[in-house]
Amino acid sequence: ETTNSNTNGTNNNTKAATNSKAATNSKTTEATNIQKTKQAKKKAKKQVNLKKAQAVANEMEVILDDLTRMNHCLEQLGLPLATTKTDARHRLKRVHINIYDLQANRYITFPSIKELRKYSIKNHKIFPIEAAKENGLLRCFLRPI
Repeated sequence: ETTNSNTNGTNNNTKAATNSKAATNSKTTEATNIQKTKQAKKKAKKQVNLKKAQAVANEMEVILDDLTRMNHCLEQLGLPLATTKTDARHRLKRVHINIYDLQANRYITFPSIKELRKYSIKNHKIFPIEAAKENGLLRCFLRPI
């Protein structure tokens, strides 16, 4: 009888260890699935933001390729009017303004990149660099955020 009870005890320990491993594997799998879901949501959100940014970029391209419209922006920003598109872009490059605000005709300028960065992060208005790089005319507004 003593041998049987030791054998049963060993079997119970083996079952407990197996159940413990299964529980650990289940938790690991669940954590991995949660992480994959979060990554998929983040990627989907990034794609939506990129599409929105590309639409804004296309609209801004029309504005930034027209001297009259650029001079309107300069005027709203309190800057002297330009005689060429290149000159207008150079003047706009010195202004710290959020691209989304500019597109919405909100001419809010900032005294420094640091202040623009704080505002853009706080208000979730960070323009994706991928969209800006696709549109060469928007590069004059890019700032490190």
